[in-house]
Amino acid sequence: MSALQNISKIEDSLWEAADQLRANSKLTSSEYCMPVLGVIFLRHATNRYQAALQAIQADQAAGKMPKRPLVKGDFIKRRALMLPAIARYDHLLKLPSGANLGAALVEAMNAIEADFEPLANQLPKDYDRFDNKLLEDLLRNFDFVVANPPFNWLYRGQRERFLGLVDEYLGRLGSEASEVAPALTRFETQLTACRESLVSAFIDNAIGLGTLRSEKQKVFADAMAEWAEAANAYLIDRTALVDGLTAYLKKFAVSPAPTLKHQHAARQAFDPLAAAERGLVKQIDLLYKLAARAAQLATDLSPSPLAGEGRGEGAQLPAPFDRRATSKLIKQLDAERKAAVEQLKAATYLHRQIAWLQDRFPKAEMQDVPGLCKVVSRAEIEVADWSLTSGRYVGVAPAEVDEDFDFEQTLRDIHAELADLNCDAVELAARIQENFEELGV
Repeated sequence: MSALQNISKIEDSLWEAADQLRANSKLTSSEYCMPVLGVIFLRHATNRYQAALQAIQADQAAGKMPKRPLVKGDFIKRRALMLPAIARYDHLLKLPSGANLGAALVEAMNAIEADFEPLANQLPKDYDRFDNKLLEDLLRNFDFVVANPPFNWLYRGQRERFLGLVDEYLGRLGSEASEVAPALTRFETQLTACRESLVSAFIDNAIGLGTLRSEKQKVFADAMAEWAEAANAYLIDRTALVDGLTAYLKKFAVSPAPTLKHQHAARQAFDPLAAAERGLVKQIDLLYKLAARAAQLATDLSPSPLAGEGRGEGAQLPAPFDRRATSKLIKQLDAERKAAVEQLKAATYLHRQIAWLQDRFPKAEMQDVPGLCKVVSRAEIEVADWSLTSGRYVGVAPAEVDEDFDFEQTLRDIHAELADLNCDAVELAARIQENFEELGV
């Protein structure tokens, strides 16, 4: 999961945990704060234990450390506790459903205090006051919240792990990009089917047989012309994007090497493609709206089944307009639109995650990032009165602009929707008036 997803999920999980505690614990914040801090402590201690264990195993594999039973000192010198198995966070999460989590948490705290004398009688143990389901939700929430973000890897010198994550994203980006053209083709096939159906069923029959007045013909013809114009513009941009993706995949998607230079080159080469994909999403949405509008006009303007009454015998009658078939085609078009848009967004999303990481850590090395992370010295912590609140050091992140938000297009969409609603309101009012007159009210 990406760093941006982590940030959003952290916020959601924290609010969810707070809501659950306020609503279901029947305790005040001063009463549940220490048990919650104890859960966070267990998550952090387990993170430190796992990181230290990985470092130990790496040293043993490299011959820097003999392969022997591990002792507390092996972990302490790596700034971690050698946690008993029953005190590890993953052990608590794997307990069977229905297990007494309150008792398990108390047992975990007692085990840590028994192994580490400085912590004796310091850890919270009043978990029996919490409902079992609430504790389960709490453990799962904070299991995610305290998970190690990528910049922690850089802080610990795990540069290759960071590069591996970016390389994984690039591989997934290539996979998603390769599926764009097929998704667009499916959308275009359905779009063509809708247009051909309207042309043959409405224009050839209704207009061709003279069953519509000229002003109604013009309304529908204008809608079809606008659709055709948008389709031509889409085709030009679509062709350029698919050609660009093909060239990108040929150059970068074949076993991408996890080197910093290659990764930056791959990301930068995709920058204009990501912008083109965002533009194509808007064009696809526009085409769907125009197709739906044309279908609605065809439905509203098509002659009724009684339109042929009064004609002479042998007169050619228009074939009835199949409203149900047209509605089905538009629903299928909407499904293909959503699939194509999601495919485009999947590729741009992965590109955004890569850019997020590379923009903040361009050399794949730990550095201070406002609002995210900062390496501080003991002297700086002392100046801050030994506060460990991260906000005292990292500051506030600069405001980010949502590149996917098009203000002008949004206003145009709102205006078009409002105009359609006004037209519908006028037609509905006229229909209601007619009904009243027929009833003699």
